[in-house]
Amino acid sequence: MVHEMIEGTYRQTNLPNESPEYLSKREELRLAEIELLNARERVAALRRSLPKGATIQDYEFIEGPTSLDDGDAPTKKVRLSELFSYAPHPNPLPVGEGEKTPDRALVIYHFMYGKKQTVACPMCTAWIDSFNGIAHHLAQNVDLAIVAAADLPTLRAHARNRGWDKLRLLSAGDSTFKYDLGSEDRERHQDSTISVFTRDRDGALRHFYSGHPRLGEDIKERGIDELNPIWNVLDLTPQGRGKFYASLDYGTKVQAARG
Repeated sequence: MVHEMIEGTYRQTNLPNESPEYLSKREELRLAEIELLNARERVAALRRSLPKGATIQDYEFIEGPTSLDDGDAPTKKVRLSELFSYAPHPNPLPVGEGEKTPDRALVIYHFMYGKKQTVACPMCTAWIDSFNGIAHHLAQNVDLAIVAAADLPTLRAHARNRGWDKLRLLSAGDSTFKYDLGSEDRERHQDSTISVFTRDRDGALRHFYSGHPRLGEDIKERGIDELNPIWNVLDLTPQGRGKFYASLDYGTKVQAARG
């Protein structure tokens, strides 16, 4: 019965006692879910087809030891170009003669922490909790890093508390990276943002895409909800997402184990 069209309804279970009213509404929902799927595909295609973005400078960040268990020193300076795990083509083609977009992009999440944001953003923290859990999957296709305005020891202390052991954690230091990409204003207030970068065959760095929670004057949040499973799972339930906001108060399994 499951995955069969029976009396106009594509069945989702083998339960024999689902009411006609339920089945009718479930079919209406299924068709809406297909519309949503197709809309997501259209949006993704539009994003992929963006023309070449602006070239950007090779920003400098500050990074600590690979393992959080090794403390916060020594630190090193690392360039944006060094966050890509592939090298530029040794013999770049002239522009317009078959130049191709690199196969591997760099994704950076701008962590809302540091300067005027003296307490780590709970929502950003929830996003990064998720990224840490799927980092090994993402690594098969993209490079990923977390950048915060916070100084490195402060950032890494929060990371230890959350158990972020699979992420590349960077301080923006004195660079204008966060301001240039729109996650920091002139008064040094922070915002959450996700950015994607590419590198041309000749090594030129380009901004490909940035997304923010704010989608417009009348949409001040939810612009990057699709990137986090929390709300997507809550939306499956009768109660929905409601007014849920992430909090630092309920901690993590790491904190519970240490407590």
